[in-house]
Amino acid sequence: MHPLFGYVPDYSILYIDQLVKSFDVHFKVVSPRKTKLGDCRYPIGTKEKITITINKDLHPFQFLVTSLHELAHAKTFREFGMKASAHGKEWKNNFSKILLDASSLDNVNDEEISVLRSLSNNPKATSYGHDSLQMLVKKENDILLKDIPDDSLFYFNKSVFRKIKLLRTYVLCSNGQNNKRYKIHGAVHITRYRANN
Repeated sequence: MHPLFGYVPDYSILYIDQLVKSFDVHFKVVSPRKTKLGDCRYPIGTKEKITITINKDLHPFQFLVTSLHELAHAKTFREFGMKASAHGKEWKNNFSKILLDASSLDNVNDEEISVLRSLSNNPKATSYGHDSLQMLVKKENDILLKDIPDDSLFYFNKSVFRKIKLLRTYVLCSNGQNNKRYKIHGAVHITRYRANN
């Protein structure tokens, strides 16, 4: 059984394999991290392997999009080294092409094709704010952080937080254990919350 089986849609496994080999990448599935969904680390020498890590708790389609995002970084590094900016035009062009190629794979359903093509149009550094993607990966009974009332307590990343207020795309929150304040993206999914009346 392929190591990515169950993490990504079946139709994308061979495509990801092809990209991993093409860009000489060490690809790892890792425990969830609070600050990022995936990561691409460049080697010191351009002929060494690039390391990509993806959080294992992602919805399969989110896992796919995050993997393609990081593989676009790997492609950009192989082509331009450190000369290209992290999410500059070179990365945008590569990510756009990788997304469009993925949308043409066999067995991709119409909704996923639509989302992949939409993402390919001027790709952003983060996919959190992309409404059609978030709707596609939204689990039953999930609620977005931006939609719960201010002063609500909610459970996120194994901790209890209190929502203070919405700051455009991010939400100012405080951690219930240490009272430290954090900005969390408003489009993250909240599975449990309690409004303080």
